[in-house]
Amino acid sequence: MLTFDTDVRRLITDVLSPPSQGGTANCETCRGCIGNASDDVINGEELATRLTVEVNEPRESLKLLFDRHPYFTGLFTTMSPEDMTGDPAFIFGRDLPEVGSVHLATQLIDRCAADGTYDTRNFTIR
Repeated sequence: MLTFDTDVRRLITDVLSPPSQGGTANCETCRGCIGNASDDVINGEELATRLTVEVNEPRESLKLLFDRHPYFTGLFTTMSPEDMTGDPAFIFGRDLPEVGSVHLATQLIDRCAADGTYDTRNFTIR
């Protein structure tokens, strides 16, 4: 199965006609279901240029940014509207230990579907 992120999906569906049923969601799971009619011309050079300019170049810039700033903090919180009476304040916890940025998980598929294939909807992460 192909996996496209949002940027690549946008470009692919701009160039290839999505299937008549299922829309662009089928583009990832059924490569044979998409494609332009045989008399439609696909400009490969334009597609390659768009991939370079709209996908690769911005990501290369982001990679340089992450290389210069190896720490990225993601914050999540929920707050009721009644508690939103002031701006939050954050402080650096310089005495806190470093936490690794790479985390690995193992997906255990411990059941098979009735047809003998792996049941990927029922799994355990550890």
